[in-house]
Amino acid sequence: MKKLKSLLISLALALVCVSMVISTDVVEAASIRLNKTSITMYTGQTSTLKVSGTSKKVTWSTSNKKVATVSSKGVVSAKSSGSATITARVNSKTLRCKVSIKKRTTNNKKAALKAYYNFLKSYRFTTDYSTRGFNLAYINNDSIPELVVFDGDYHGAGGKVYAYVNGKVKYLGEFGEWGGFEYKERTGVICSSWFGRGNYHCTYYKWNGSKLSTMVSFSSIEELLPNGNVQYKYYINNKKVTRSKYESSIAPYEKGLKSISLSNSYAVTDSVMRNKLLY
Repeated sequence: MKKLKSLLISLALALVCVSMVISTDVVEAASIRLNKTSITMYTGQTSTLKVSGTSKKVTWSTSNKKVATVSSKGVVSAKSSGSATITARVNSKTLRCKVSIKKRTTNNKKAALKAYYNFLKSYRFTTDYSTRGFNLAYINNDSIPELVVFDGDYHGAGGKVYAYVNGKVKYLGEFGEWGGFEYKERTGVICSSWFGRGNYHCTYYKWNGSKLSTMVSFSSIEELLPNGNVQYKYYINNKKVTRSKYESSIAPYEKGLKSISLSNSYAVTDSVMRNKLLY
């Protein structure tokens, strides 16, 4: 009888121990966490994933080694653009982190100036040397200047603007008239104006580095009256307004405009381009 009682006590103690082990494992499994469930990286970068809530060994794997690899310590290395899933397995639990890899761009001033130099070397001008010119303008708020090219009649052509975007020279458009180009430095604001026969038109654009959008347009139209006198009509976005409304509305846009023209630009010769762009 004593032996049976001792056996039952031992069995009960064993069951309690097993229950405690199972309970501990369940609590630990529920507390296991991955510090990140999604990350965005650029090629060449690394990021470390960590598993908390356990002291047991973690096994790491990746769904696409060409896009991202992962070390035995959870260090993710971005290889090429694309997406991959990093998986951490521990204590029969599976944790996942989605990784998005973007290609690192080469947008820097030195690369931009070199690209502008090569671009101008192969540029097919439509006019003779006397009406060719180039300059640099910091239009949007970054360290990379934009290229302004003059290629047209000395009095009748504006500036053709090119930007360095994602490693390539991109054409934005031709702005201005009468051999000039106006902009507000480092604000992204471009002014394109035209004047002739007493009429004045100007349109303001906003460029944020990737998209060019129209902000507002102003027009002052000369009208000859039957009595020989001249009067003007004023428009904002093609809507007729009073002169006072026109002047008060256009004033803030005109403030701070910088001007580039053919007369204060650089000659398009290899020696000048090298001096201004490859210094």
